[in-house]
Amino acid sequence: MNPIIISVVMAFLLGLAIYALLRLRVLPFAMMAQNKSEVPSGFPKQTKTFYLDPTITSTADPLFVFKAMTNIVPLSLRFTAKTLDRGNADETYIISLEDDGTKISTNNSAATATQATYEATFSDKYIAKDSKVEIIFTLGGTTPQLGGVVVEFDYLEG
Repeated sequence: MNPIIISVVMAFLLGLAIYALLRLRVLPFAMMAQNKSEVPSGFPKQTKTFYLDPTITSTADPLFVFKAMTNIVPLSLRFTAKTLDRGNADETYIISLEDDGTKISTNNSAATATQATYEATFSDKYIAKDSKVEIIFTLGGTTPQLGGVVVEFDYLEG
């Protein structure tokens, strides 16, 4: 086969591969720093905010569900609450995130009743498009009560 034709075909395929990586934004995700403060340029941080007014007194699995409309990289998941039982001091409130039924948040320590803010970290640095994403609250202790909840989920999309 003619070496010129082979060179042209190889150059075309290489160019197509580079275009696909850049267009799909796979390459920047792969090279992204693990430090949340080092968000790559060109990928603005997005925030989904969820609200819950009624008070819950037991585990909510799931409490919130959404579909990933694009590929996303989770950065942080946190909550604040207006009502947080502090009566017995043994109540715990754990927030977690699941990607298609697999837990990807990694904090093993629970927020105690004396804390009003809690942030999860992630073992999985990538959630694929069309994945079902669930936010779960696990409540424990004698009389857990959680109400007026605001959940914020920060992520990059691409």
